[in-house]
Amino acid sequence: VTYAVIYSGNLWVSDYGAGKVNEYAAPFTVNEAPTLSLSVGIPAQLAFDSGGNLWVGTFGSNFYKFDSPITNGMSPSVTLSASGENTGVTLNGGNLWVFNWSAGSVYEFSPEPTAFVATPAPVLSAGSPIEGVFDSSNNLWIANYGVSGNEVTEYASPVHLGESPSNTLSLTSPNDATTIAMDRAGNLWVGAEG
Repeated sequence: VTYAVIYSGNLWVSDYGAGKVNEYAAPFTVNEAPTLSLSVGIPAQLAFDSGGNLWVGTFGSNFYKFDSPITNGMSPSVTLSASGENTGVTLNGGNLWVFNWSAGSVYEFSPEPTAFVATPAPVLSAGSPIEGVFDSSNNLWIANYGVSGNEVTEYASPVHLGESPSNTLSLTSPNDATTIAMDRAGNLWVGAEG
């Protein structure tokens, strides 16, 4: 499992090893089979937009959008590409943010793209950003993979090109930060591989 998110009461999981995004209906049980499954290469971070459309980052050059209503085995409605590994996707203010850890860049697509035209100039050059999330004040938090100090960085709102982190958290885990999430109470959650 690379990433998990609750949407409309159901659990959505990106399964790195199986190359699938699976939905599990509540109430959850042990060894439950997915109610829905999508094939997406090597999935990473998941994000739902205000219309219920699913965005999927991958360990590859593509990232995908699945239009609502999402059905079992459907193909993506939009496939976007940028060189490197576009592992993280999140939405903020109707804009799609993509985290490319191999290029060390964060991109903002404004508004949400419907077709690939060109990769915009990076908003940030930020270490090795594998995933990111916005807090309720629109500050951007980024999990950096493979950096010394195993760190999470915060960028104050409004996020802009050339900005330096306003806060850096060093993790005590010996493993790299691989996933990041913010709960409804404003708590930051960071997962590490291993």
